[in-house]
Amino acid sequence: MAPSSTPFSNAILAPPRLSDRFDAFNKIHSVAKQISTNLFRIDIPGLDTEIMSAHTMRLYLNYNVELCTSDSLPNIVPAYYLNFAQAMNDHDDSGFGWAYLDETSASKTIVWDDAWSIADPTAFCVLDHEVHSRYLAEGDVSVTQTYYENAERLLHLEQQRKVQYYKQRINKRKATTDQATAAGSKAALEAFAKKRKLMLDAADGARASGKTPNAVAGPSGANRGATSTTNPDEMDV
Repeated sequence: MAPSSTPFSNAILAPPRLSDRFDAFNKIHSVAKQISTNLFRIDIPGLDTEIMSAHTMRLYLNYNVELCTSDSLPNIVPAYYLNFAQAMNDHDDSGFGWAYLDETSASKTIVWDDAWSIADPTAFCVLDHEVHSRYLAEGDVSVTQTYYENAERLLHLEQQRKVQYYKQRINKRKATTDQATAAGSKAALEAFAKKRKLMLDAADGARASGKTPNAVAGPSGANRGATSTTNPDEMDV
């Protein structure tokens, strides 16, 4: 018998009216659904529906951006990030990708598909001023929403710059390879052109001296048989 529905389950499966921004997010994601500013519903096929805090989602997203754009690897991995990243890549159809380290290889490599866009906090609607606790811990400060929005805008621009820089490095590496291939092809064509010119010059010289190119190129006496006037009757039997 299936478990009966509870108020808790109803709140998760049928969240109240959300902002248009959250609705737009939910329409393009099949696995992660935002049900409030602080909670996500995770529906992985074959598994029970789970709840994830927006704090955890933002932690995963920040690690993903760092892994994709930083020149070095982060020293700390959020708990269970690998399982989450693989599940999102396998089942979420939003087009956003999650990078992760392949620990099975001899040396660590980053698993990534160039068809993906990098999942970041802005794309997943987890802005700082919306992801908050109900209390302030030691060292935390409370500021206005406008301040957070401006800070988020600057952070998003910086993340975009990092992503753009990462793509530029990939394109530059590819361009260098293409240039090397083009340079090799150009050298081969130039060598072939020189070879053809030498052959044409030899043919022109042969024609100018009244000889065919084959006669010029052939061994001495190779064409004597064609001009011989020896009487066959005078040949020794």
